Amino acid sequence: MSKKNYSLSNDCVFHIVFGREETKNNLLYLINAVFAEIGVQQIVHVTIMDSKDYGTALLDKSVVYDIKAKTSNDELVNIEIQLENKDNYIGRSYYYLSKIHGNQLVIGSKYKQIKTSYGISFLNFVIFKDFPEITHNFIPTHTIYKNCVLKENQMVYVEMPKVQAINKNSAAIEKLVYLLNNANQMEDDMANDIVFEDPALNQIYQDYRKVTENREFMALLEAKEKFRRDAEAEKDFVEARGKAEGKAEGKAERDQVIVQSMHAEG
Repeated sequence: MSKKNYSLSNDCVFHIVFGREETKNNLLYLINAVFAEIGVQQIVHVTIMDSKDYGTALLDKSVVYDIKAKTSNDELVNIEIQLENKDNYIGRSYYYLSKIHGNQLVIGSKYKQIKTSYGISFLNFVIFKDFPEITHNFIPTHTIYKNCVLKENQMVYVEMPKVQAINKNSAAIEKLVYLLNNANQMEDDMANDIVFEDPALNQIYQDYRKVTENREFMALLEAKEKFRRDAEAEKDFVEARGKAEGKAEGKAERDQVIVQSMHAEG
């Protein structure tokens, strides 16, 4: 059995706990927790959609979303869990949102059929250091008349490191983030009671436990992570070797120029 203690914020674990048909009630809770924070109407059910988007043109960049879903109001939602701040994540998240928003219609569809799209990112790092809130919602807004907004697509970032503790008055999103952060190390008895007294959060935790107790899946997860680490190490080695060879080549060229100059002067 795997000895590594994987958290609920691991992208593979997260996908299984929230992104499958049999666990879609967990996803319903997650979306409603976010919607409550940004003032959007609660939904009553959710449909999980194909998370792969290969594009429609030969040169389109393909995308694999962590979770793609449709709400009971026919709105589209892309949910991502991001552990590291790299590869221009904000730009990538907007690219994902534009993909799901722009691919709503098929030939013959009417533009009035376009529904609001949401991009929701749970971040294991802090981008907006100057603001204490954990949830940040971005909507296209008039540059002069700030009350004039276009809500057809909205980008939401949830900064998980900002949730260090919870209490009975904590919002649903804070309790959920606490569980995402601590499911693999539930050591605070008071916080645990707060989580477990909520049937929905308790179900999320139980589903997490089922995943981490699945020996076959955990072995595959460890193999995947080992492959990723080996690939990154190989990439670093190739880059370092390339830099070293470049320096050596440059030095050889400089030495050659110096020798030629000396001969010319002689």
